[in-house]
Amino acid sequence: MNKKIKIELFDWDSTCGDGCCYEYGTKIKVDGVQLEQDGTETRNAIEAILVHLGYEVDIIQLCE
Repeated sequence: MNKKIKIELFDWDSTCGDGCCYEYGTKIKVDGVQLEQDGTETRNAIEAILVHLGYEVDIIQLCE
């Protein structure tokens, strides 16, 4: 039987008091554990999740 993994993605944003600064990102939780890596970019999110689950990861990104 396959184990079900719960992955939660939380988008966030923040603007400083005078409105000149804007930041955003995506927080990742795997089975209730908050990961430190930002998940805004797909590659980072996939790598962070797989490493958290105990896999060695070698992601190759190709451009077409």
